[in-house]
Amino acid sequence: MHIAKKQLLGLGGLAVVAAMTAFACTLPTGAVPVKGNVEITVEVYDNDSVTRIDRPLDGDVFTGPNITFQETHSHAKIVQYYLAKYNTDGTKEWEKELTEYRVTGDDVSGHTEFILDMDENGGPGKYHFISRLTAPLGPPDEDVVEFVYASISADEHDVSTPAGKVDFRVDYTAGVKSLAYRVYDKDNNPVTDQFIANTDDPENGGYMDLSIDLTDYNLKSGDYTIYIVGYSGLDGTGEVAGTALLTFTYTAPDSPDVPNTGSILSALNISRADFLITGIIGFTAISVVALFVVARTKKCRK
Repeated sequence: MHIAKKQLLGLGGLAVVAAMTAFACTLPTGAVPVKGNVEITVEVYDNDSVTRIDRPLDGDVFTGPNITFQETHSHAKIVQYYLAKYNTDGTKEWEKELTEYRVTGDDVSGHTEFILDMDENGGPGKYHFISRLTAPLGPPDEDVVEFVYASISADEHDVSTPAGKVDFRVDYTAGVKSLAYRVYDKDNNPVTDQFIANTDDPENGGYMDLSIDLTDYNLKSGDYTIYIVGYSGLDGTGEVAGTALLTFTYTAPDSPDVPNTGSILSALNISRADFLITGIIGFTAISVVALFVVARTKKCRK
């Protein structure tokens, strides 16, 4: 009895499961039926779109205005080149695209080279050269190098000649590590020693206030020129990084006013006052001698 009852229960359970399965098959699943083989491809992109600056090298210092720029790129859609100038305090002064050298295409690989006259593209100073690449696929790429076009300058408004000295100011760019300077007369003859001063901030540039004591050289009053040379190395070494000239008029302190007598006395550098005093003393001495001679002559006659 119990066995028969269990068999009936088992058959009933199977019937319920079969019925539920059949009902579930009739429900919509939302799936799209696919016939045949299914092939899914995942593409992993390898970014070989790059730009690299070959010249100038990072940290290069140039003492002339004509600078060569070289860049290599691969698998590029667009390559753009930029020039940015920086102030002595490290802030950016300006940035501009060099549009005439832009590279465009669907998948371009190659090499770009051009020369810029920096006197026409910003003048002396510190620069960044930047290449920016837009890729056909994948992320963009960029390369940056820093370089310096070094030079010096001086303004005659910054020259003064107080009490036997000449004081002047020299502006210099980054890359100028030392200054050499010397005074010449109007015939271009050196009249002082050559002096050398290392700059205070060769990394960013700035200015130097300099002075020469001219009384050490017994210079006469007149017109003189200071010849200044900037160097890329310390203590006047390295390449010449610019030159500057300053002219000034010098008045020697306590210059003697020498009378032009046309005789050998004019070469003795005796002042007018000394000349006058010497003449009075000489005249007095001669007068005393003359009186003495006259008195002796009268005495003898008696």
